[in-house]
Amino acid sequence: MNYTEFKNYVREHILENLPEKYADSNIQIEEIVKNNDCFLDGLQIGENGSNMTPIICLDDYFKEYENGRSMESILQAIAEIRMDYHIPKGFDSSIVTDWEKVKDKVICKLVNAEKNEKFLKNKPFTQIEDLAVIYLIILEEREEGSFTITIHNGLLEGYGIDKETLHQTALSNMEQLMPALFSTLQEVVKELLIPDIAKQFEVEEELIRGFFESTVPESGIPMYCLTNKARVNGAACILNTKVQKQIAKQLGGDFYMIPSSIHETLIVPKTADIDFRELETMVQEVNLRHVSVEERLSDYIYEYNTAKHELVRCDKVIGENVISIS
Repeated sequence: MNYTEFKNYVREHILENLPEKYADSNIQIEEIVKNNDCFLDGLQIGENGSNMTPIICLDDYFKEYENGRSMESILQAIAEIRMDYHIPKGFDSSIVTDWEKVKDKVICKLVNAEKNEKFLKNKPFTQIEDLAVIYLIILEEREEGSFTITIHNGLLEGYGIDKETLHQTALSNMEQLMPALFSTLQEVVKELLIPDIAKQFEVEEELIRGFFESTVPESGIPMYCLTNKARVNGAACILNTKVQKQIAKQLGGDFYMIPSSIHETLIVPKTADIDFRELETMVQEVNLRHVSVEERLSDYIYEYNTAKHELVRCDKVIGENVISIS
């Protein structure tokens, strides 16, 4: 079946995989705008009396169907996502609409401004060169990740505050709600690969870790990864001026920031024997070949100036056009 037929089949048969309490649910499939103006089809299974429901994107499920996954398996997976989402009885919607209840849960997310014309249209954001800071509310921490809502203009208006207050509040929350994680790129690769390799060969992780440390050479260019402990939307950690200064102190001065994705940035000390244009070519190639469109952050390299305490785009430094993000 083609994609249209696939969507119709899901709409017509999803309730067969859900408990009786969902029998009268309103089933809708609507086009939604995701990061970098990616348009996806979102399935909503709304229970009567509730105005909050998860949006389940169907595009990836269709790709899995084309790769041989059965419709029965896909429908079961979608049903499980819907059943896992629940709003507690007596849910107080003011935890989203009341600024006094929201202000300690607001965080930053960093996206590309130029590639998000439609996505940013109804959202407050702070632009930094070709990047934009948007704002999320953490509603719940779950084992599989944080449940968040993006703040839109209607919510901001209801809070009775200006955008700058929202921005500064979100920045001040980052250290506690999304603490930064700074490590060498080699350490990151090891930590991501070691559990899988140990499981595959049925050996202890420490054995694999020792093998890596004795056989994997250090990279010729010192490179570090900055993200958060959840490794989700971790690129925003670079907005923290305290983190900027700590990195500069650890590396001994100015550094380049490579916006590798919305989830992390790569850091290279300016003392490394490399020109930012080489890094720019690298990030553009990696974006094109290895980073999904929805997760791309920027094709440009930034640098942190310790004397001015500013993070600026390298190609703008030549023109002395610097923008402070604090």
